[in-house]
Amino acid sequence: MKPTIKMITALAGVSLGTVERVLHGRLNVNPKKWYVEEILKRFNYTTGPVARVLALKSKEMRIVAVLPCWTDFFEVEVMRGIDSAKTQLTNYNLDIVVSSCETTAPGECAERLDDLLAQGICGISIFSK
Repeated sequence: MKPTIKMITALAGVSLGTVERVLHGRLNVNPKKWYVEEILKRFNYTTGPVARVLALKSKEMRIVAVLPCWTDFFEVEVMRGIDSAKTQLTNYNLDIVVSSCETTAPGECAERLDDLLAQGICGISIFSK
């Protein structure tokens, strides 16, 4: 299991702010900076660009994956990827919702997109065969 920033703060016995300052190379860091750096190295801890942006968001963001009407192996693999993303982004105020079309009619997808946009969705991913 990849350690979270909260786990790093607990192990180092410092505040979240201290760990953030160490990660981003900022000044005015707690004297325990060396210990934080040691723990980060031990766990090979890194932050990805997406995680950094999401962590800065104070309110929850919601994105939707719109899936076509399908029932084959590809759907299973796409859902596995979406579930993996949900797990990896649990601590970043991001809600990933799946919306599946019930028919193959192009109008249904367009209506679904209009409804989702009206709900204040931050991002949409559309899958097709």
